[in-house]
Amino acid sequence: MCYQSQVISWLFAFLALATAVPPVGSSASSARLEPAPGGVVLQWGKGKSGVLRGKGDGATVARVETAQAAGVNWALVRWPLGSGGHKVWAFVQEKAGSLTLAWEGTDGPLDVDAEASSRVAVSAAGLTRSYAASWLRRCDDAPPVWRMESFDASQRLFVQTTTAPW
Repeated sequence: MCYQSQVISWLFAFLALATAVPPVGSSASSARLEPAPGGVVLQWGKGKSGVLRGKGDGATVARVETAQAAGVNWALVRWPLGSGGHKVWAFVQEKAGSLTLAWEGTDGPLDVDAEASSRVAVSAAGLTRSYAASWLRRCDDAPPVWRMESFDASQRLFVQTTTAPW
């Protein structure tokens, strides 16, 4: 029985990787951060962002992740702030290859003791923001999310999509 569980978990892990990694040669796989005076620049296909600035050396700590959702290519740049949070920039790759800054903000702890936090992510679902609290527990030990928001590009803001079931 244990062997079957392990094989199933490997299969799910493989499927997650297979769907998360863009095909070689796609525009998403070419997104990278380059050092710039005082920060970093997102270089993605033909597009280039302005200089993104945060604390510390962005060339070594900032990260970029990409996803495609409903035909829109998204890039999310995360720069650690040192307090457990991140400065976050979300870019959309336009048809002509240029980059448009869709959203800019922070995620991470929401209070001084970091019991509540937010997380901005990009995936096949688009740009989302989730809220969690350390005092909430689920019976399966998965991190509980008590609120989920999706980015509405027409309003250029996050709108609530789900709440906790209680």
